[in-house]
Amino acid sequence: MSRLLLATTNQGKIREYRHLFTSIPFELVTPAEEGINTAVEENHPSYEENARLKAMAYARASHLITLA
Repeated sequence: MSRLLLATTNQGKIREYRHLFTSIPFELVTPAEEGINTAVEENHPSYEENARLKAMAYARASHLITLA
């Protein structure tokens, strides 16, 4: 099964994503589970831009499909 990285350390968001995505054919993993300690400065004016920046940084660090 392919892995999908959740680019967050927020345990509430992780629980919510795992609940929402129970039927997708991916194993949801977290940065901690993958040994990733990437800090991303979220300094853009929109949530969308910050999410894009974060997803790209975590994808580069993990080489996994990433959701932020």
